Amino acid sequence: MQNFDTDTNGAIDTEEFLAEALRVREEGNNSDSVQAYEYRAEVAEWTREFNDEFDVNGDGVLDIAEVTALLSPQHRCHAIAEAYELARWADHNGDHELSPEEVAAAHANITASQLFNYGEYARQDVDAMYSNLASKVVSHVTRARTEL
Repeated sequence: MQNFDTDTNGAIDTEEFLAEALRVREEGNNSDSVQAYEYRAEVAEWTREFNDEFDVNGDGVLDIAEVTALLSPQHRCHAIAEAYELARWADHNGDHELSPEEVAAAHANITASQLFNYGEYARQDVDAMYSNLASKVVSHVTRARTEL
């Protein structure tokens, strides 16, 4: 947390978060360039993610509990970042599209990626959610029967 928390106030604000999260580090000299567009789009997307997904209590900063949840390997942001990096790495001609040849060439790295673990994490989360829901339903049914 101390690497992100540059003002050492014990929380990470949007500016501190963006300083570490952005892949495109600057807009560049030409505001109409692809780099400028990608920078603005990435700032908007990460700001939205910060506010809507990461800042759970809505206080405008990430506290230690929110950072801990974010760092969990089960958090979907890791799968998204991994997918982005894999696609960028595999896109040899830089056209922002993966051809069948590029996918075939990168197959070993793609299948060795942690991204494949995300599917298992998601399945475990769904299983836990259904298990929790089922126990609540059983509890309500049992309570209703005893009240009759």
